[in-house]
Amino acid sequence: MTGKEMKKLRRDELLQMLIEQTQKGDALEEELALAQAKLEEREIILQEAGTMAEAALRLNAVFQAADEAAAQYLENIRIMETRYSLQADQLETKAKERAEAMIAEAAQRCRTLEEETKRSCEEMTAQAQREADSYWNEVSRRLEQYLTDHEELTEWLLRRTQNRTREEKT
Repeated sequence: MTGKEMKKLRRDELLQMLIEQTQKGDALEEELALAQAKLEEREIILQEAGTMAEAALRLNAVFQAADEAAAQYLENIRIMETRYSLQADQLETKAKERAEAMIAEAAQRCRTLEEETKRSCEEMTAQAQREADSYWNEVSRRLEQYLTDHEELTEWLLRRTQNRTREEKT
């Protein structure tokens, strides 16, 4: 409607139009409020979706970091196991070498002690033989001296030995 047409209208018609326009304005305001509420809901949903997506991305990053840390941990354990295995092998080899050296040293000591004992025994045997020979020579010398000093006894012993020999023959 134009301004001239409106001037031609009566007051009650104008009021009626004003009421209709007011009602339309109220209805439009309500629609606008509903639309704004829906828009806000969508924005919240979008924000929440964005927040959830961001959270999911963050969780993915956390999980990825945890996977990487676990993989690195396992790799470190494998490396340490290899190192410890090598160290254990080296220790075992050294222990075997040391044991073999100790066994060889003990065997050498045994041979040395055996040789020393054998030499000592030979010396003791030789000394005992020398002492026995010396003692026998002394006994023989004394016996001969005794027999020389007691010639009668010698003759008596010779006779007795001859008599026994005769008796045995008969």
